[in-house]
Amino acid sequence: MPKILLRFGPFEADSQKRTLRRDGKVVALTPREFDTLLVLLEHPGEIVAKDVMVNQIWRGLAVSEGNLARQVKNLRQKLEPEGDLLIRNFPRQGYSIESVTVVQVDDPDASMADFQAVQDSSPKPFARKWVGASLATIVLGFLTVLLYPRALPVNPRILRSVQLTKDGTPKRGPVLLGGGRLWFEELIDGEWTVVSIPEAGGDAIPLKLPSKGVDLFDTTAEGGTLLLGLTDKGRRSIWAWQVSTGSSWSLGELSGDAAWAPDGHTLAAGVNNKLLVLGGDRLLGTSTISHDSRIANPRWTPDGRHVTFDLTEAKTGLISIWQSDQLGRNAEPIRSVVGSGQDQSHGRWTRDGLYLLYEAGSTENHDLWAAPNTNTRWPSSTPAVRLTHGPLNWTWPTPGITHKDIFALGEMIGAELVRFDRRTSTWPPYLKGISVFPAYELDFSSDGRWFAYIRYPEHTLWKATIDGSEQFQLTSAAFEAHQPHWSPDGKEIAYMAKWGDGRWRIFTVSSIGGPSVPLSSGLEGAEDQGVPTWSKDGKFIVYGDRLFGGSTAMKIHLFDRLTSHTSVLKGSDGLWTPRWSPNGNYISALRQDSTGLMVFGPGVSANWRQIVRGNAIDNSVWSRDSKYIYFTGRIDSDRLQVFRVRIPGGLVENIADIEAFPLPGEQWFGVAPDGSPLGIRSVRHQELYYLESTLR
Repeated sequence: MPKILLRFGPFEADSQKRTLRRDGKVVALTPREFDTLLVLLEHPGEIVAKDVMVNQIWRGLAVSEGNLARQVKNLRQKLEPEGDLLIRNFPRQGYSIESVTVVQVDDPDASMADFQAVQDSSPKPFARKWVGASLATIVLGFLTVLLYPRALPVNPRILRSVQLTKDGTPKRGPVLLGGGRLWFEELIDGEWTVVSIPEAGGDAIPLKLPSKGVDLFDTTAEGGTLLLGLTDKGRRSIWAWQVSTGSSWSLGELSGDAAWAPDGHTLAAGVNNKLLVLGGDRLLGTSTISHDSRIANPRWTPDGRHVTFDLTEAKTGLISIWQSDQLGRNAEPIRSVVGSGQDQSHGRWTRDGLYLLYEAGSTENHDLWAAPNTNTRWPSSTPAVRLTHGPLNWTWPTPGITHKDIFALGEMIGAELVRFDRRTSTWPPYLKGISVFPAYELDFSSDGRWFAYIRYPEHTLWKATIDGSEQFQLTSAAFEAHQPHWSPDGKEIAYMAKWGDGRWRIFTVSSIGGPSVPLSSGLEGAEDQGVPTWSKDGKFIVYGDRLFGGSTAMKIHLFDRLTSHTSVLKGSDGLWTPRWSPNGNYISALRQDSTGLMVFGPGVSANWRQIVRGNAIDNSVWSRDSKYIYFTGRIDSDRLQVFRVRIPGGLVENIADIEAFPLPGEQWFGVAPDGSPLGIRSVRHQELYYLESTLR
C-alpha cells in the first residue's frame, strides 16, 4: 500500500501508520481526531463544509455538528499549544487548514526528511528512487480501474459557471440535453411552454405544439423525440413528439411522470404511490410504496437495469431518492444520498452510469451533489459529495457528454405577500413593511386592529397592527408554527405546531405574549391535530385530523375548553381542516380527497351538506361577514382558480385564475378584511447555467 506523507506547519503526518509528529516526537491523537485532521489535510487552503466533514468522519452515522466542533476543538488544543493558527473556523460554513506538502511513495520506511532530500536533488534520481512498478503491478492496477467502481475525486468542486439564458422568465425542469439543444419549460403568457436553446446558450425557442397544458418528461439520447404529458378535459395521456417533423403519436392514457428506458420503447411511470414499468400496452412490473407517498421523476440507469425516482412523503413533504430493478420491483432508498440533507430530488445519471447527479439540502435551498453508482459487483463505499455551496438555489441538474459538464437551473429565491386587485386582475404587494420576512397564513382579530401571521420561511408566529406596524413575535424558532386564529375576545391565539415527538399539536398563546400552552394534556402518542378555529363565544375549538392516504378515518373534533373534553362532530367521517364561521352558525370542512366543500349547520339539528364539487379544493376561509367561503380548486376546468361560494345559497363565483401563480415552497391563499384574496407568491429569478466540475 502506498504511503502518504503530509507536512503542514511544524507537523508531519503519516497516513499509513496514522501518526502525527512534531520535531520527531509523536503527538497523541484519538482515531476520531486523526480522521478529522485527514479530512482537512485532503482539502488544503479550502473551506471544508461542516456537513461534508461529518459525513466523511462518521460515515453516515447520525451525529450533530456539536460532535464535529468538539473534535476540532480537541485537535486545535493539541496542534496549537503555542498559538499557531493552523486550523481556521469560518462561522456557519466550515473549517480550513493551511497549505500542505504531499508526496506518495512506495517505500513504507520513507520519512519526510528523505523526501525533502530527494526534492533538493534532480528529478531523475527521485524518479529512480521512489517511482517504478513491475508489469504485474501495472496489470493489477489496470484491472482495478476496469472492474471496480470509480471513486469520487477528493473535494470535487465547480471550476466555473456560465449563464446560458438571460431572459428572467420563470423556468422549470426537467432540463434535458439532446441533439445539441437543451430542453426545459418557461412561463410564457401565463402558460408553461416547452422551449429549447442551443447547448452553448442563446434565446429560448418555444416548441410549436397544437395544444396547451403540456408537460415535458424526457427525450431520446439524440434529442430527436420528446416524451410529453398532455392534460385535456381532466384526462392525462403520454405522447411522443418528433422534433424534426412535428409528428406525434399517443402512448396511452397515463397520469404522473414518465421516462424512456435506454431501448426507447419501455416506459417507467410514477402514478401516485405506484411505480409502473410498461412495454407498449403491457404492464411489465410494478412497485407500490406506502399509501402516504407520491412517486415522481422516474429515471433509468444507462444500462437499463434500474429505475430511480423521487418519493414524496405526504405528511412532511420531504423528498428522497429511491430505486427499483428494471421491472419496478424491490424498491428501496438509495442509501448513499441520505446524508446530503433532509430533502433530495431530481436525480440524473451520467452517460456512463458512474455517478448520480441530484439536488439536495433543506426544503428551501438545494445544492448540487454527486453519488457514485452502487449498482455494481463491487459497490463503492464513497459517500455522496457536494458540488456547489450556493449562493444560488440549484435545481434540475442534467449531465453533459462528459463528467465535467453539468447543466442546471440556478435561482435566487424570495417570497412576498400579495393581494388580488379585481379591477386590474393583478397581484400587487400587500403590507410592504413586512416584505423582507414575508407574512402568510394571516388571521385578523374581530376588532379589526390586529392580524396574526406566520413569518416565512422561519415558521414563527407574530402579530402586527392592521397596517403592518408594531410587529411582535409570539413563538420561538423551536416551534414550526402554522395557521393561527384569534379568539373572539382577542385575548388568545390558537395555532398548530410540531411537538417534541414530531407530531402536530394545537397550542394557545396570549396575544400579549407568554408561554404557549397545549390544548390538552396527555399528548404523547396521540394522533396529529390540525387547524384550530374558535366558536363565537370562545368556549369551543374545532379541529380536524392530519391523516393521509385515502382512508376514511379522518373526523372533525370539538374541544370543550371548560371541561377539556373532546367529542367527534356527527357525520364528519372522511372530512378534515374545518373552519368555524365568524357568526358561529356554520362549520365548513373539506373532503379528504379534496373533491368537495362541506358545510355543517345551522342549529342543533344540523347535518353536513356538500355545497361545492370539484378537484384540488383547498385553502377554505370565511369572509368576515360569514356570507362567503373563499377557496381554491378546479371546477369544470383544468385550471386552478380562486372561488367564493355564497352561504347558504351555494352560488359559486370565480374570482381569480392561479394556474400559473408562482408558488414558493408552501401554498397559502386567504382573504383580507375587504374580501380581497391574499396569497404568498414566490419571487424567483431563474436562469439556465453550464457548470464545469472536477468530476472525472
